[in-house]
Amino acid sequence: MKRLIVVILAAALGWSALWAYEAYSLRATVNDWFDARRAEGWDATADIKVRGFPSRLDLTLSDLALSDPQGRSLRAPVLQSLGLTWKPGHHILTLPHGATLSEGRDTLDISGDRMRASLTQTAEGQWLRLIVEAETLTLAGGQSLSLAQPIFDLQLVEELTYRVTLTAQALATRPAPVRPDQARAVEVLSTITFDAPWTMDSLVTQRPQPTRIDLDHASYTVEDIDVALAGKLDISPSGTPSGGLTLRAENWQAALDRAELPDGLADLLRTTLGMAASLSGRPDTLDLPLGFRNGRTNLGPLPLGLG
Repeated sequence: MKRLIVVILAAALGWSALWAYEAYSLRATVNDWFDARRAEGWDATADIKVRGFPSRLDLTLSDLALSDPQGRSLRAPVLQSLGLTWKPGHHILTLPHGATLSEGRDTLDISGDRMRASLTQTAEGQWLRLIVEAETLTLAGGQSLSLAQPIFDLQLVEELTYRVTLTAQALATRPAPVRPDQARAVEVLSTITFDAPWTMDSLVTQRPQPTRIDLDHASYTVEDIDVALAGKLDISPSGTPSGGLTLRAENWQAALDRAELPDGLADLLRTTLGMAASLSGRPDTLDLPLGFRNGRTNLGPLPLGLG
């Protein structure tokens, strides 16, 4: 019996020592990251705490303030990274009180309910999967957008290729209650190849840029209006797209009415698009190719300018 007690005590002390070491290492890693940013000219401050003994490693950054030399900044009252000691590559991130992003005079306030993200990554730090979701999400800046139950999913399928999906059950263009019965308000299904892998460091250095986009389906549905896109694009190193998409719009006249365009432009689009829709035999449905070539964009017969 005494031997069993000794074994249990030794195991408990060993586990406590292991947790303390991992908590110390995590805190040191975060402090080193802040020191590295300050050495690069950033303003970077936060109150750092690590808790969760015995089975968790929960990192809490309070009063987080980050500003890079280019004038971009992030501020959040609380940012949490929640993890399990036996799953070091899996983290749950939360913003319980929202955040503010700024660039110059432009500011974007992020708020909502149950905002969280699940991130799994390799031992080298490359993202395997990132899922971002919320019960409600409001983005308020020059324009405002509210989403009900948005889900963003980025999953590695090849070395630099990710499956990217986005869905939301309802959408509103101002911070007001959105209607959950507006099913399939936003839906995007795509596969995107980047020029570099996604890691945590890529958020503060050079972000990976897309080189190819295979858009299986992108749709926006509000009441009786349904707009969908599909197609493939290659992206040059300068960011210029080439390729084509197909635009399908049901009840497109109602969409024009709600867009509140200048009368002259609205009349021109209504006449031109009406002629194009009549060729398909369904005046209420628009099927047009959206082409990108030599830095220019054309919607069917209409030149839209530079790509």
